[in-house]
Amino acid sequence: MGVVIGFGTTVGLNFSGVCATSVNWGYNPNAQRLYCLGTTSPFRTIQKPTQTLTISFYGDEGDGPPQHDVTPTQIAAGESCVDANQLAASVTPGICGTSVEGISASDWFLTSYSYDKSDASLPGIETWSMQRWPSGAGITAPDIVIRISAEGQATNETITGVVFDNATADVEGSTGSVSAGGVGRADVMYYNAVTAVGRSAGSTGDIDQGSASMSYQPLYY
Repeated sequence: MGVVIGFGTTVGLNFSGVCATSVNWGYNPNAQRLYCLGTTSPFRTIQKPTQTLTISFYGDEGDGPPQHDVTPTQIAAGESCVDANQLAASVTPGICGTSVEGISASDWFLTSYSYDKSDASLPGIETWSMQRWPSGAGITAPDIVIRISAEGQATNETITGVVFDNATADVEGSTGSVSAGGVGRADVMYYNAVTAVGRSAGSTGDIDQGSASMSYQPLYY
């Protein structure tokens, strides 16, 4: 096990200069094992691994990535499809003892975005979650990755950085909670397809939240 030190860890590329509060990264081999009758040993193993990366940071100061387009991939008649747009990110961990492998400069597909400002006196926190399909020996990597959809919800577009598709009507609903002996909270939430995320603009006195999730389809041919 390696020990990672927070004050010695930095994030870079599109996230260079942000006031990051946490970073999480992971790997899933997504191994598919093929078997034949009469044996418990795999005939063949197919790997389609994915890597994940999540970066959270104080986002009200205009730092961090520019507003990121999350519209579905557009494919015109007679044209070849291309990868959905990506973000460049890296993580260099500060370590003690056993060496820890960070995240080298890579391009990532944004899978979710959230903004939370639950305290009027504190800055809001943006969280960007990303995924990539690595390539390498013995790995079946997709030829193309396209974005299928982007849906989100927010109390306020400008403050949360969740930009709705103006071509479709917002759906409005009320959310809230409270417990016995405590103080709760209620919000009017708006729901819609999302065209872009990022560049939240909360300030002292604001209490807002928003989120968006994007779905992708890896294509093999």
